[in-house]
Amino acid sequence: MALATDIFYGLCTFWTDDWEALRARTRGSTPCCPYCGAVGFEINGDEWWRQIHQHERNGHPGYAAMVEWGKGRCFPTYTALEAAWRATLS
Repeated sequence: MALATDIFYGLCTFWTDDWEALRARTRGSTPCCPYCGAVGFEINGDEWWRQIHQHERNGHPGYAAMVEWGKGRCFPTYTALEAAWRATLS
């Protein structure tokens, strides 16, 4: 079984599993969004996706697709992310 890739996510909507790209764009030792500078965190990739799919099953259809689309993008809120994602669907 392959090990899950850890996920970096910010207090904004930015997330990535590309740690090399993140390191190249982050200053200092505190993880932060490379776009807005929001503080960031690390989570196991399997747990990340488990929570995303659970949220979708709890009445938020399309949530996983929206989060996947938002990878590497920074929005101040999930409302802003959702508006941008929905604009691509029409």
